[in-house]
Amino acid sequence: MTVPIKDLHEASARGGFRAIAERAGVSVSTVDRVLNERGSVSAERRDRVLEAARLLGIRRILPEAWHRTRRVEIILPRNRPGNATPFWDRLDQAAQREARLAPAHVAFHRTRIPEGDVEALRQAILHPPVQRDALILPPDASDAIRQALRSVIDRGEQLLTIVTDIPGLPPHAYAGIDNRAAGRTAGFLMSGFVRGEGRLLVLAPGDQRQDHKDRVLGFAETVAARFPVDVIVTDETAERTRALTLEALRRGPVSGIYLTGHTPEAIADIVRDQPVKPVWISHELSPAHVGLLREGVLDFVLDQDPDAQIAWAVGMAIAGGAIGGGEGTENGASAPRGPEFRIYCQTNV
Repeated sequence: MTVPIKDLHEASARGGFRAIAERAGVSVSTVDRVLNERGSVSAERRDRVLEAARLLGIRRILPEAWHRTRRVEIILPRNRPGNATPFWDRLDQAAQREARLAPAHVAFHRTRIPEGDVEALRQAILHPPVQRDALILPPDASDAIRQALRSVIDRGEQLLTIVTDIPGLPPHAYAGIDNRAAGRTAGFLMSGFVRGEGRLLVLAPGDQRQDHKDRVLGFAETVAARFPVDVIVTDETAERTRALTLEALRRGPVSGIYLTGHTPEAIADIVRDQPVKPVWISHELSPAHVGLLREGVLDFVLDQDPDAQIAWAVGMAIAGGAIGGGEGTENGASAPRGPEFRIYCQTNV
């Protein structure tokens, strides 16, 4: 296409921005945001501005179309009162570290939501504080959150789930461990270390946490043929977990305890006091768990490596799509398998 000489002189004389704005059909401020890579502009307007600048022969290095500002929001829970698990803070620290290392054209926004507050989480998902290209979060398993995540995908935002995935969603990236496999691994270890027969106790939060549901399912399908299993639903607070464990022990001896979350202070003394110590398996390599492993009170810890999960999710968000592709996971996500969990015992902490 031939560019009229008049347009070129006009662009030069007026600094270029106004001529570009007129040709692209946008405001001067939009041109400024695109050419100086600051602020959020839709992909369609950005392309019009860059095309107009090229046609007008603007003498400056133009941003590449694939280097427009990409806005990524990370939503993470905060512990509610009575739940001292360090896991959410480990995720948050990893997210801050990855954000500092990200390319200059990627802007991150962190949002913390009280753990278990479904409505606050739904509002955060549907009404972001900034125009968002990608969303990273550990989702809740409620219908309200599932519908909100569908809306995110439908309006063209990239969804990346961590920690747990939700069945039934359209294809999206999942950068977490296989929680059902983690449960099967706990069951395999339990089966190998419990001698003879005995009742097994599983302590897990409620149905809103899909990761814990998957762990319980994997554990039960591995041990049910050999052992009776009591699954007790807690709210993952130390006081309630302790009370329910003591109540279960009053109904008879327990040979093994699988704690799918992190409340070691709730049952450590109970395990120590048993005439025959039950095999105890838990999740997340916290300082408290390290001490209990070294003491020999806790037998195994499965750690899901939050740093690796955040790194995978941020990498996929920067890339703008799921890395790889493949046929998806059993939960329907389109990304390849992400970070693997790690197994710790007394000899490797």
